[in-house]
Amino acid sequence: MDIVVSRGTPGGSITAPSSKSFVHRQLIAAGFADAPTCITYRGHSQDIAASAACIRALGGGCCLQPAAADGSRQLCVTPVKAPPAAAVLNCGESGSTARFFLPVAAAAYAAQGSSAYFTLTGHGRLPGRPMADLCNALRTHGCTVSADHLPLAVSGRLCGGDYALPGNVSSQYITGLLLALPLLGQQSVLRLTTPAVSAGYLDITAAVQAGFGVRTEKYEENGLLCWRIPGGQRYRSPGSVEAEGDWSNAAFWLCADVLLRARGGAGITVQGLNAASVQGDRAVPDTIAAITAPGDTVLDVDAIPDLVPVLAVLAAGQCKNTTFANAARLRIKESDRIAATRTLLQSLGGSASETADTLTVRGTGTLCGGEADGANDHRIVMAAAVASLICRAPVIIRGAQAADKSYPAFFDDWRALGGRAESL
Repeated sequence: MDIVVSRGTPGGSITAPSSKSFVHRQLIAAGFADAPTCITYRGHSQDIAASAACIRALGGGCCLQPAAADGSRQLCVTPVKAPPAAAVLNCGESGSTARFFLPVAAAAYAAQGSSAYFTLTGHGRLPGRPMADLCNALRTHGCTVSADHLPLAVSGRLCGGDYALPGNVSSQYITGLLLALPLLGQQSVLRLTTPAVSAGYLDITAAVQAGFGVRTEKYEENGLLCWRIPGGQRYRSPGSVEAEGDWSNAAFWLCADVLLRARGGAGITVQGLNAASVQGDRAVPDTIAAITAPGDTVLDVDAIPDLVPVLAVLAAGQCKNTTFANAARLRIKESDRIAATRTLLQSLGGSASETADTLTVRGTGTLCGGEADGANDHRIVMAAAVASLICRAPVIIRGAQAADKSYPAFFDDWRALGGRAESL
């Protein structure tokens, strides 16, 4: 699907969609709890649907209720009792789903006293995204894993013990093990061999586990994070939970608000965000302030990689240079986001350059408009729409359906705020 977004002045108030980082984790906790749980959230996406499908494939239930008057949905989860003799878990294009369910599914079989046999599949760029360190962790603890990337098959019986993982590849590896290891009969210790990236996501994991009555003990050893994880635990359903608003997707509206107000517009107010959230992307207001402050800016984005595409658009709307540093992990997302963001800005008449781990935007305050490749990446698509606010001509976004991965209602919300977006 291609969409043309014309320059306009959207404005008003919008409620942020729920954090899919919370929903993924709540869904897994609910799927292995002692009783059913209903999760209330806004914005059902392809990634959440993939995790729900994996719960079903393991023998649990996930029933999505019709939307309420305020747009929220309930996903009612019936826990997994006994996984099937063989299961196929289709992770879609969701890296979180794949990296969480690889150890969690193995632990689900072990918790029943049986050997695992399941396969993980996916499509898009997901089969090319790194999994080797996590696969090796399972191999050294009782499992046979057929490959280091999707598709892969897992057999054997996962056991507790001492686990070691690099912290500088993906926090999703660590979360997957933190979610899985409490289900095993033995105590485990998880040690990082390098400093953790995107550590805020680990705080989300801890918050969700605490809400479901699971204990882990975080500590430091030689300056690196470790966890002591008692075995034999069971997630305890709170009955119902609500996912808080998502700072990652709210960033598109918060950046749009700044660009609109700078040009005399009424701006956009975002509701439903928790100012005290443990989400790492809660840093977006401070980051916006740094980009819009006078003088050239260098930002370390190691902890907030998902924000870079729209922050780069905001940077293009300033008359200054902004460098996003420590960004190498962006190359292994749904697209090579350093290259895709540079291409997006250049295709719309902006100026940007890249190195192996940086993106530099030379902002001039405006862009020309034109045709933008969505790169099959939800964050590139939505950043292109925000870029239209500073373009002199319309923006044609190719492959705009990629926004459905995390925010299917994005263009509906754009239009509801008075923005112009028409399908071609």
